[in-house]
Amino acid sequence: MTNSGSTTDCASIESGIYHRAPHIRLQSVRQHVDHALLLAVLPCIAVSLLFFGWRNSGLYGLAIAGAMAADWLCHALMNRPGRPRSLHAPLIGILLVMILPPAVPWILAAVGAFIGVVVGKALQGGYGNYLWHPTLVAWAFLQLFFPTELAPQQWPILDRGHLLTGSLQRTEQADSYQGYFFLNGDKNTECWQLSRPIDVIISHYTKNDTPECSLRDSVLHKLPPFQDTLLGTVTGGLGETSAIAILIGGIWLIYLGHLKWQLPVFALASAGLLACLWPLHLGEGSQLTWIPLVASVDGFPVGVSVVLYHLTGGGLLLACCFLAADPISTPLTSRGHALFGILLGFGVILFRSMGVAPGSCYWALLAVSTLVPVIDRVTCRRVYGT
Repeated sequence: MTNSGSTTDCASIESGIYHRAPHIRLQSVRQHVDHALLLAVLPCIAVSLLFFGWRNSGLYGLAIAGAMAADWLCHALMNRPGRPRSLHAPLIGILLVMILPPAVPWILAAVGAFIGVVVGKALQGGYGNYLWHPTLVAWAFLQLFFPTELAPQQWPILDRGHLLTGSLQRTEQADSYQGYFFLNGDKNTECWQLSRPIDVIISHYTKNDTPECSLRDSVLHKLPPFQDTLLGTVTGGLGETSAIAILIGGIWLIYLGHLKWQLPVFALASAGLLACLWPLHLGEGSQLTWIPLVASVDGFPVGVSVVLYHLTGGGLLLACCFLAADPISTPLTSRGHALFGILLGFGVILFRSMGVAPGSCYWALLAVSTLVPVIDRVTCRRVYGT
């Protein structure tokens, strides 16, 4: 199944044949999309196991088991012949784990994946009919009912001397932080507890939560070098941290035609533009400063750092490249994908400026997905005479 911008599809939408966009066309194409997505996320899975431990492979396994159990149950209750063969259910479980904290209880991954398939997919009409991505439905359920587990104050990452094999339980708190490669603990330290970079940035937006230190101090002593967000040596969701790994998968999907380039490009461009303009606190207890891109403190260009962290942190890239590659919960046309990306980028920065963290990009994606039927109607070319 592919998102086609043909006039036939648009005419069908205008005539009301399809109540929700898009829809199932070919079973073989559907399987091809699922295979491509599974291959695209492999670099992110490898990075997650490297920096958060091989034990998290069990987290992926339980999520896949929960999703497949739900798929089999729904298949049986609907009295369908044979057995489910689609890779869509395991993909839901894998994507869910990628946006969860590394230290989340394993049972939540299985429960969330089960809920995602049952509520997010089956109860919305099955493949081709759901409005919201089942992974996001599962994440929203866990976020609402288990907020502490999904929104910890400190997030773990393995020490560079214990990559892949370290334990997330043997942790140490970093007093000052200038980057992952400058962390030095004793021989018993296998894991560090740190703040997510995007959470530090968000604390400088809200008026009711005036930051304890200036933005310059945050950039110098609480945030890693920007290069760390590219490599993945930062804290965050299991599959969120490495911009390079995500971009490799995204470019692969664009090459295969399963992800339209307009969506990630316009999403990142609109998010970057609004981040350049939206006001924030520069100093301790200071008033909001507009156009932070050009702001500097003691000659230090803090505004540029803010924009870069917005683009590479907090799951925005993952949402653009993987979750938005779902052909069901995104628009049909290229123009629709561009509009979808613009709304997503603006929504992410607005939610972050209001202190919606963690998961502001996923709430924004849920909100914009709700508008997909409207976006399809607005962006489809009208076919006269049909």
